[in-house]
Amino acid sequence: MSKLYVDSIASKTGGTDALTIDSSGRVSVDKPVGFSVDKAAAQTTAGTGVIITNFRTTTVGMYGAFNNNGANGTMLNLSTGIVTIPVNGYYQFNATIRIDNFAGAYHFLDFEKTDSNGTYTGIGANRLGRSLESATATDYTMLQLSGVNYLQQGDFAALFWANSGDNSVTINGNSYFSMFKIG
Repeated sequence: MSKLYVDSIASKTGGTDALTIDSSGRVSVDKPVGFSVDKAAAQTTAGTGVIITNFRTTTVGMYGAFNNNGANGTMLNLSTGIVTIPVNGYYQFNATIRIDNFAGAYHFLDFEKTDSNGTYTGIGANRLGRSLESATATDYTMLQLSGVNYLQQGDFAALFWANSGDNSVTINGNSYFSMFKIG
């Protein structure tokens, strides 16, 4: 059996390290593909199928927030809430969205493939994940969502809040969204 000894793997054209291996054998990736953000402020809705917008990476209470497409760009448009997939692969997504002032029968959080404008379809074929909850409380309702999907470079995706019976709620700033390329 032979061994290949390396401390790092670098780009041939740019020369920058893309992957390093420390003395204990732990691998670290220099530029992860993904993001971890929270809401910059509360968002008031006036409808159903509303895209969740206005995220941030610079927060006081959130450790390790980032937004990177792996090539010195961003993956999530913080203001529009639209994700642009930078490279083919499997992506883990997670969302915890707090809803206040809800008085309807049920509401749900959809993560779905969309267009570059963030158009909501509500069609199952576009849905990457869904969290559905009946009206258990008017405030402090948390819709949670996670999953893994294969996505292709240039795909767009976004989080949408939809409902039955109450079109005017607040998406609280105490909400979080992350997505990471895992393979």
